[in-house]
Amino acid sequence: MNQVFVPNAQPLFFNYAQTQSNIYPNGNESVPPYVGMIRPIFGDTTFSQIALRLINFTKQLEQAKIKVYPKPTAACPCPAMNPLFIWALRQAPLFAHFIDLFEGFEPHPHLKAFHQFSLQNIGVATSSQPVPIYMVENNFDFFRGQLYAAKAKLQANKYEAQVQKLRNEQKTVFRRVMQTQEQANCIFLELPLIAQTNPPHYMTQEDAEKDSVKVLKKYFKWLHASKQLAGKLYDIQWRIVKGLDHHLTAQTFIYILGDEINYLPLLQEQWELVCLDYQLQGIFPEPKYTHCYDGQGTVQKAWLQLIERVHEPLGFYRYKGNGITYVWKEYTGNV
Repeated sequence: MNQVFVPNAQPLFFNYAQTQSNIYPNGNESVPPYVGMIRPIFGDTTFSQIALRLINFTKQLEQAKIKVYPKPTAACPCPAMNPLFIWALRQAPLFAHFIDLFEGFEPHPHLKAFHQFSLQNIGVATSSQPVPIYMVENNFDFFRGQLYAAKAKLQANKYEAQVQKLRNEQKTVFRRVMQTQEQANCIFLELPLIAQTNPPHYMTQEDAEKDSVKVLKKYFKWLHASKQLAGKLYDIQWRIVKGLDHHLTAQTFIYILGDEINYLPLLQEQWELVCLDYQLQGIFPEPKYTHCYDGQGTVQKAWLQLIERVHEPLGFYRYKGNGITYVWKEYTGNV
């Protein structure tokens, strides 16, 4: 029997193993894939890049703006698979590696959906054998249906609005400082709350989270009573964030009134002393610091941009529990 040759037919199989490994939604191949099988820290740059692209990809899929295969044309009767979908499939093994990746967290609705998709399609994504094209298309069609059922776009709008609200709150605090005070030292600290490893201080993650608030409040209490800061400590805005690696980090905006003075040695020394009391490592990463007065437009703009960047990781996931929260809290100054 002679075989029937159909010149415009789509290929019947998708060979995942032979696809390019570095294709990203923007078409560039310069950004390497996230290959580390470790839980990312809070604010991890590579994870953030991938998460942002996945959210954009999933939104386009939900809105039916993209297809697995473009429509065949006379000029291209056998179009190649859309590289966006190839890239998305390549992220699936990384997200599926940790079944409990977002357990206890509030992930972005589209990331939550993609994690579930990854767990369901790990076999397809890692197959070394050709996978029927209809299977790939059906799986993504099913994924789109899941997004519809979850009303992902509506939930994402609410999620993103909450993050923007937090940004606006901190911008308002900064603008209030500038509008009511002549000048201020503006400091942003990110303080890792890491237990000493020998011996380990905390028995459980829950204990670590509960004690982290105590550590910060003791630190702020000292700052409030410090002679060097008497009548100058205008405001402290703080929160504790948690990475997917379950490590905790205190984020703090501190506003100290008056002329430009280097308060960082003072802040570092007391932080290290407080950490000793709680058997923490006392790590004091390089802070973000500036001195600003009302009308100093360039510096004010830079500080507002910092506030924007500080909130970017919350666009992917956030955590609230055991007394800690991603929502900002205030520790009143001594002015």
